[in-house]
Amino acid sequence: MLHFLVYTPEGRSENGKLNPALLMQADKEGLSVLRGRAADAEFEETMKALRPRWQTNGRSLEGIITFAAGDVRYTAGERFCCVYDTGMEKKPWHADLMLPEVKAESNSQAKKLRFLRLKALVDLIGNDFSDMKDFRGGRLAHLADSAAA
Repeated sequence: MLHFLVYTPEGRSENGKLNPALLMQADKEGLSVLRGRAADAEFEETMKALRPRWQTNGRSLEGIITFAAGDVRYTAGERFCCVYDTGMEKKPWHADLMLPEVKAESNSQAKKLRFLRLKALVDLIGNDFSDMKDFRGGRLAHLADSAAA
């Protein structure tokens, strides 16, 4: 399983699905996620890195979306998304989602295809959302509070 940290206020739509804008990094340098075996300390380290940027933009941690790597790798029998193990010193269970390069005839067509892919990625990820007070039995609930501080 993969875990993606979701911020508020604009992280999810009213139907509970992710805002496609949150996933744009999958089309650029890679979208950071933590694998299911990540220790609580890895979530703490991730929030330590995200907190300054989120606070500057008036955001705080809302919760976690959990999904299976296999759910995003293929669609209709075609490679859709790559999941790379990109462990780091303090985050050995870190991974990045990356979408393959868009092949289009024009910049406007490429832009449209990227947007459609992000919407498809939102659907593949689904909406298995956990509030921080519920994720891992609430052990990391303080991260939502500290993100807003």
